[in-house]
Amino acid sequence: MRTIAQSQTVDAAEPATANRAGWLVAAVLVYSSFAALLYPAQFAGLLPLYADAFARAVPPLLIGGLCIMALLFGRAAPANYIVGLLAARWKAFALVTAAFFIAITAFTTYKIAIPSIVPFHADPWLAELDESLHGTAPWRLARWPDSDLWALFIFTCYLKIWFTQWFGTIFFSAFWSDKALRLRYLWALFLTFFICGTVLATLLASVGPIFYEQFTGEPLFKGLEEALDKLSYGYMVRGP
Repeated sequence: MRTIAQSQTVDAAEPATANRAGWLVAAVLVYSSFAALLYPAQFAGLLPLYADAFARAVPPLLIGGLCIMALLFGRAAPANYIVGLLAARWKAFALVTAAFFIAITAFTTYKIAIPSIVPFHADPWLAELDESLHGTAPWRLARWPDSDLWALFIFTCYLKIWFTQWFGTIFFSAFWSDKALRLRYLWALFLTFFICGTVLATLLASVGPIFYEQFTGEPLFKGLEEALDKLSYGYMVRGP
C-alpha cells in the first residue's frame, strides 16, 4: 500500500509525464511535417512502402511479443493476461506505432534528400579516422573468418534479427507499465533519429565503403568489394 508521501510523489509526477509526452508528440509531428513540406514527392513515395512493411511486421511482432510477456509475467493465466494488457495499453500501442510510422518515413525522406542539401564530402577523412582508430581498415578485422557460413550469419543478424529487435523494442515500450521510463526511452529514440540520423548524417554526408570509388575515384575499398563478390551471400549487401 502506498504511503501518503508516495501517493503525492506519483500524483505530482503524472502531470509532468503527460506534459513531456505532449512535447514528444509535437516534436514528432514537427519533424515529420517539415519532411513532408520540404520533400513531398519523396515523403509520399515512402508512405506506401512503410505502410506495407508495417502491415507485414506489426502483427507477428505483436503476437509474438504478447505471448512472450504472458509466459514471463502472466503464466498462471496467459490468455487473461494478454486480454488485460491489450485493454490497458492499446491506445499507447496505437500512438507509438503511428508516431514511429511517420517518424521513420520522415527520417528516410531526410536521408534521401542529403545529396540535394550538401555533397558527399566526409568519406576520405572518415576512412582515415577509421584506420587510425583500428590500426587497419576495419573491414579487414571484421572478415577474419572468411566463409559463406559466417557471411550468412552476419547478414542475417543485420537484415533480420536486428530489424526484429529494433521494431520489437519500440513496440514493447508501448506496453511498458512505467510511464516515465517508457517516455524516456521514446525521447531518446527520437533524439537519436533527429540528432544522429538527420543532423549529423547531413553535416557528415558520406556514401560509405561500397560506393566510395564511384564518388571519390579512389579504389580504397577495392579489397572489400572483391571479398564481397567472392561470397555467395554478398548480394545481400551489394544488391543484384
